[in-house]
Amino acid sequence: MKGSDPRCSPALRGAVFLAALLPFCAALGNDFLRNFDDGRIILEQPFLRDASLRGLLDCLSLVPYREEPLVIRDLSYWLNFALHGAWAPGFVLGTLLLHAATCLALLGLGERVFARGARLSPSGAQAAALAGALLFAVHPLHAESVVWISARKDCLSGLLYVLSASLWLDYLGAEGARARRRLYCGAGLLYLLALGSKSSVVSLPGVLFVADLWLGPPRPWRRRLLALAPFACVTLAYVKGYTWLLAAYDAAHEGESVLEAHPEPWLRNLLLTDAVVVDLYLTGFWFPVEQRVFTLLSYQQELSPRVLRGLFVCGAALAGGLWLAWRSRGAGFLAAWFALALVPFLNLVPTGILYADRYGYLSSVAGSLLFGLGAVKLCARWAPRARRRLALGALLVALAIPAALRCAGWARSFHDAGRLWERISEREPENWIALSGLAVHCAEVAPGAVSPRDGPRAEALYRRLIALRSDAPRYGLRYGRLLLALGREEEALASFRRAAALAPPRGDRASLLAYADLIAARWRRGASPDRAADPGWRQALAIYEHVIATWPGAAPRPALRRAELLRDAGQRSDALRAYQSFLGRYGFTPGLEAEVERARAALPDLEER
Repeated sequence: MKGSDPRCSPALRGAVFLAALLPFCAALGNDFLRNFDDGRIILEQPFLRDASLRGLLDCLSLVPYREEPLVIRDLSYWLNFALHGAWAPGFVLGTLLLHAATCLALLGLGERVFARGARLSPSGAQAAALAGALLFAVHPLHAESVVWISARKDCLSGLLYVLSASLWLDYLGAEGARARRRLYCGAGLLYLLALGSKSSVVSLPGVLFVADLWLGPPRPWRRRLLALAPFACVTLAYVKGYTWLLAAYDAAHEGESVLEAHPEPWLRNLLLTDAVVVDLYLTGFWFPVEQRVFTLLSYQQELSPRVLRGLFVCGAALAGGLWLAWRSRGAGFLAAWFALALVPFLNLVPTGILYADRYGYLSSVAGSLLFGLGAVKLCARWAPRARRRLALGALLVALAIPAALRCAGWARSFHDAGRLWERISEREPENWIALSGLAVHCAEVAPGAVSPRDGPRAEALYRRLIALRSDAPRYGLRYGRLLLALGREEEALASFRRAAALAPPRGDRASLLAYADLIAARWRRGASPDRAADPGWRQALAIYEHVIATWPGAAPRPALRRAELLRDAGQRSDALRAYQSFLGRYGFTPGLEAEVERARAALPDLEER
């Protein structure tokens, strides 16, 4: 069976590669979205910038904890830093090449699938695979995945996901025990690498099992299950370890990972919301009229027209999938793949926000091949035999050109953070991600300037965000920082105090620290000669001690601030003990070198006295 697979010519493969690159070339002028994940995930991770063996080992280990334990994704960033530092176009180019490689891998996968289960001639199988790969290359659904640097995990995991499935199909059709073992181990290794790139690839074992049933040779169920068992065990262990590591990160960073809690009643919200999510994915793929870059979707609490439409679309999609499975083994396999790849995004496991276009990257692998198969069947039915290729080419051009233009438009939008957030907030006025990004952009102090870009607008945006997300302390915290930059300290204190109170009973850690830092700074600036009698420093000290006791994982910097405050307040013996305790606990902690040096520099004066 393997030898009968058709293969596209190098020229056609080159066309697919270029089709994947050209629409997104404008993204090479993009910069990091520093205040939206690019900073937290990439720029603020010291081990990614460390080109030494120590940095590589930290990158490949699960400690230090990170917002997602994706070591293969982080290894790709580490390689970028090692090659050219924090040069954003280099990161973008790496993601573009990964997307193009995924399209080529998808072309090879389509050739295998259609040669085994689509009732097509070799030339028809080739044409269907080519059409699917071209659609995947220019689909507007992928704009966020390809041009946003932090979304590289979509393209990287997609490449490994497709290659693993391709080797599995070769394994099913291989002859000889040695070749089968080699292909089986290769598929397993690629799956392990994919798990280190993005968690949503946990759907792959289900896809492989369906491939065994629909496209594999007849064999006993016992052999099918034994072949799948290692993949299933790895998946279960991965999901358990992944959620445990995210919980550990949350414990140290106050809920800053992608873990998400379902509101009550969670089962009804889950079912109703998932109907809308599936509707958005299906319509977004088959009718990509509007991109939902950085879109938000709230949990659906009750039945509504939107939920009913989602339920109708889900029912129609299920009926269509069953019909495809009855008509063609290859089409049934792809329909099942499309559905299975969506499962991790339906909040069955807490792995992220509710909806984003880029979450459809893996599902659109199967969807694109289904489109390619449908396009070939349509041209075979309606076009004369001599003009079928011409009809297929005209159909692809008619769809690809506007799709590529839309991709290019989004690629240009990422050039400037302000322009991107403006575009999204105009489309969705209640999208707090876009409002927050725009507020941060307006509040930034441009290089060479001394004041925010647009302070009044940033104020208005933060007030709107506080009203929209009254339960989120971070907007009150950022608003307070803006007020502080504008010299309005009393208002900043009030904003920090309100934000800290939004996380009872412990308070919000970052807001508490900002409040204590401002109190301490005001006390240092305006204290009387008898500074120890000023109660201001005692209030700041109590907050530092509360933070240290409540969040031990985030204690080092508050512990140093506590020691410095005790020293400035004249409490020399207490300050000496605080400095010594800090050095004893954190003196050799990576990432705290500057703080440790400050502490050591302060000790001689205290010890002499």
